[in-house]
Amino acid sequence: LGMASTRFTWNAVDERRFAYPFDPDEKQLEVVKNTVPNAADLLKTTMADYCKFVTWVLNGAGLDKTLFGEMASHQAVRKADSYMGLGWVIYDPVGEDEYALSHGGHDPGVHTLAVVLPKSKRALVIFTNSDNGIKIYPDLLGYYLGAQGQAIVSIETKKTP
Repeated sequence: LGMASTRFTWNAVDERRFAYPFDPDEKQLEVVKNTVPNAADLLKTTMADYCKFVTWVLNGAGLDKTLFGEMASHQAVRKADSYMGLGWVIYDPVGEDEYALSHGGHDPGVHTLAVVLPKSKRALVIFTNSDNGIKIYPDLLGYYLGAQGQAIVSIETKKTP
């Protein structure tokens, strides 16, 4: 995908381009400088590179329609209208005959979220470098994804019995 600024280890990161993490009191946190790759955590990337990845997923991830359908199919129930797919959270339905795929990352001082609306070909990527960053998700989802974003917020904030 041409993601030249994406790495799974710290030793390849240009520190001048790194956004340092902060705790809820705005105190800078120590950076985890992992030297062992972990495909499930600690990805080092840029907004531009990650948007390339999300655009690739938005356009079918290079998969045939059947395989993409499997990736986006309900594998397990998380809560009402929210499921796990293959590597993605699925929100279904989110209105206007649409469903959403979502993937995020959460470490101390870092919160990220990508949301893909495959049918309407829209997506949103949010990177924050603060433990307070997650607080802006609802407003950003609603503002940029409209009713579908508000539906995702509603699903996530709904109390389950």
